[in-house]
Amino acid sequence: MSSQLVSIYSEEEYFVVSAEIQNQNFAGDVPVWIGLQSNNHNFYWPDNSNANYTHWINGTTSNATAGSCFAWYTTPANNGWWADDCFSRFPFVCKRHTYKNYVNVTANSGTITSFNYPLPYDADGNAIYFITVDPGYVVDLTFNIIGIDDYSLVNVYDGPNVNAPLLETVKKGSHRSMIESSSNKITLQFLVSPESNGKYIGWSANFDSALLETVSGAFMSPNFPANYDNNENVNYTIRVPDNLGIFIIFWSFQSEQNYDFLNLTSSCDNNSWNGGYSVLPFTYNLSCSYAYFNWKTDSSRTYQEGCDMGSYSLIFLILGANIIFCYGTLSNYHNVTVDAVTQCDEGWYYSLDLNQCYYISSELSSFNDAENKCNALSSHLVSVLSQEEYVVVSTQIQNQNFAGVNPAWIGLQSTSSADLYWTDSYSVNYTHWINTTDYPGGYCFAWFSTPANNGWWYQPCGQPLPFICKRHSYMNYVNITTNSGTITSPNYPQPFDADGNTIYFITVDPGYVIDLTFNFIAIDTYSLVNVYDGPNVTAPLLETQVIYFANR
Repeated sequence: MSSQLVSIYSEEEYFVVSAEIQNQNFAGDVPVWIGLQSNNHNFYWPDNSNANYTHWINGTTSNATAGSCFAWYTTPANNGWWADDCFSRFPFVCKRHTYKNYVNVTANSGTITSFNYPLPYDADGNAIYFITVDPGYVVDLTFNIIGIDDYSLVNVYDGPNVNAPLLETVKKGSHRSMIESSSNKITLQFLVSPESNGKYIGWSANFDSALLETVSGAFMSPNFPANYDNNENVNYTIRVPDNLGIFIIFWSFQSEQNYDFLNLTSSCDNNSWNGGYSVLPFTYNLSCSYAYFNWKTDSSRTYQEGCDMGSYSLIFLILGANIIFCYGTLSNYHNVTVDAVTQCDEGWYYSLDLNQCYYISSELSSFNDAENKCNALSSHLVSVLSQEEYVVVSTQIQNQNFAGVNPAWIGLQSTSSADLYWTDSYSVNYTHWINTTDYPGGYCFAWFSTPANNGWWYQPCGQPLPFICKRHSYMNYVNITTNSGTITSPNYPQPFDADGNTIYFITVDPGYVIDLTFNFIAIDTYSLVNVYDGPNVTAPLLETQVIYFANR
């Protein structure tokens, strides 16, 4: 039974157990054994903890001697505990911790432990912990105590369930380094070996929400490039990987002198910028991995910005290449116009507004088989992230022969505790159910498209159905007409695709030339960026950029 004779730690627990004893047929006839024992007038429970709460018969003192055993009397005249002959044959009351196989924690910080901690965990104490912090943050998890047997372990998964990628397996003697998720969800699976025999105290771990580490980015004053407003108070935070610094480039800066400020606070430096700067762009370096910016304006006049109020770039390895170019002053600043000739593979549908490719297959497949087939096409089962995307995909489904006959698999699943997740790891912030939201856990979801039912509902994951795939489009040709701006590799700062070949055509006003600066290049050994001095790839080659991890 993996339990012990009952221990009573509080008056509340006393009344709970007393009520259960009163419901037994023997109540009032014979006492029942409890786990209390004595040793020289010291009272202790079977787990060797001290008895800090007692309830003797009618408030009297104990009749105990060394080595006494105790029984619970439940007659109307006598309700409480009293010493008795340890060899008497009485009914008895057992106690154990509940089987808590699934633990859902929604908080931005806290502590989780193995069950019973710091007392030994049970041999059948397998458990799964689902931790969720606020959207936009990741989970930092640190094990403080790891006191488990040689065969038990804790698997930590980067997502909402045990099907997510494995981050780390924690075993006896594991190094207690921080583990970080890539989203606002992390899952722990405690697998207990029968060899533990209730002798090991288990583990304890702290978790905190943290800003997702970034590799590059930009921010600017509100309304940029138009005037910023009065009484603005805006915060920006940058977090980069530990032991790396932040390299900031200000492409332009103009604010009301002595009244409107951009303030920097960090562990390694504090600074403030205000007014106008004649030499642009200018740079600023930080040696720490966190930076907090506050943009604050007063209630009087405002100024219009130039190319960019403030932008930051970070000097370390990133995914893809980020190229920033800036030219001109306020008087000849032009809005960016981008003409992207984008395409998908043959047989895929391209959404210009969403910049996504969709493929609908009528081949009947289970959910897992369908996801694997999408993966083989460098895609996932479709995730639907907005009402706009729902309408786009729904329109394509209506054009299929199976529409109204069979539903089609989408990339949505539910955990055993009914938490939802997309197979491409996007958060589930939009849903479109059929009539109701009452769905069970452990199922996969399909898109129904009958006139009476158009929406999503659960199906057994092994059901053979058509399926819908989704992937980023191939951005093969990008035409840009502007005097300043930023261009990036496709998907940036996410990894570029293996088939992401792209040509960028940049044009500024006649009579001017283009100054192009690569801030970061983090590409594989065999990829490269060729830069040509003219309108196409037949122009003279200016430079070939290969893998490089610092500011250029």
